[in-house]
Amino acid sequence: LMKAIEDEKAPVGGKVVRIVGGNCWARTAPNTDGAKLGVAKNGWTYDYQGQTEGGWHLIEFDGRNAWVSGKYGKVE
Repeated sequence: LMKAIEDEKAPVGGKVVRIVGGNCWARTAPNTDGAKLGVAKNGWTYDYQGQTEGGWHLIEFDGRNAWVSGKYGKVE
């Protein structure tokens, strides 16, 4: 059971999102209307979980799913 839980939380394809455009908000939705969960810091990496057609990246942020704008995040 624990392995299944860990596999579910594994980054997609082993990828990460590096914040490169300066500090930005991690949000509850892939838009600026999403509630702010905290600041994703410039230079930090977060596990990549997917993205929208509009370029928002789904990441793991403090143990939760969160979204960062593609203006600030680069998939590596």
